Amino acid sequence: MHSFIGEGYFAQLATLWSQESSKASGSPHLHAENVIFMITLAKLFNGEHLHLILPVVEPLMTGTDKFKQAAAAEMLTGLLRGILPVLYRWSKHWPKQTREELWSWLTPRFDVILAQAKPDTVSYWTSFLEGDSAFSMTKALNIIVVFIDSVGVRFNGVSEKYSSIFFDNADSNYAEIRTSIAKYQWRPAYPSAHALLVACAGSPDPLQIRQGFFSYHVQSIIDNLPKWKDERFPPPRVSQSRYYKVGLTMLLWLWVSLYSPEACLVRPHAMALLPELLSMSELSDNPELQKYSSAALRVFSSVHLPSSLTQIVLENLVSAIPQ
Repeated sequence: MHSFIGEGYFAQLATLWSQESSKASGSPHLHAENVIFMITLAKLFNGEHLHLILPVVEPLMTGTDKFKQAAAAEMLTGLLRGILPVLYRWSKHWPKQTREELWSWLTPRFDVILAQAKPDTVSYWTSFLEGDSAFSMTKALNIIVVFIDSVGVRFNGVSEKYSSIFFDNADSNYAEIRTSIAKYQWRPAYPSAHALLVACAGSPDPLQIRQGFFSYHVQSIIDNLPKWKDERFPPPRVSQSRYYKVGLTMLLWLWVSLYSPEACLVRPHAMALLPELLSMSELSDNPELQKYSSAALRVFSSVHLPSSLTQIVLENLVSAIPQ
């Protein structure tokens, strides 16, 4: 591996990462796979290649090309995330010269980073300056989601606490975290067959397929969406608007849930959000929000509705069209 990483390795890597992507993206973001690769190199070689990496990063960082700035931010972010946690915990394993070389190079260049940040690149440097928050939080959220799926209905006793945390953070700046939030689901449960029969006899909605378990949180978001829509930023910063971030989180959540075996549980929430889904599908300033809202509408239309709910959905649809 040492012989493979030679003098021109990081220059070639930077050239590859700074190429313009052929995939359309609604919001600029660091590529997780690139950052993780740099983290691995930093941990594997203990900062041995700093003298090769830093001269490559500098021209990328000071240029105006947004793809080159993205490559610079990915390399620096991965480098710091790979080195700094080790420096804080086991600094005796790192040569003092390596630490001083890193900080003496980076510290005076913060002004350059801030000066070069533009609307279409600010998210790169925000991720860099905020440290491990996005990637570490994503890992933690994924662990929680896996745990929830594993314990199943036994999680219901504390589900309200965690659902509040998830919905309260629907406006996260990081797409990875919003995607993790969208995986959260809830399943109805009763302690015994007798308790289920009693609930069926005494409740009009024992499985909460008409009311919805998350109705309070969803309604709170619905009440605020018109205000957030009026406050959204003009292009090219529209993807940084709260309306966009919360809207996309809800769309992803609906998309994942409607494709799951528990689709009937999210149906009341989809019905409540129907006017907003139609409104988002008509937006022209954000293709990603428009795409996901149209997709959520398509999958919602394919979910079988019981006859008792057909009239309600039709009424919601008719009342949503004039809006």
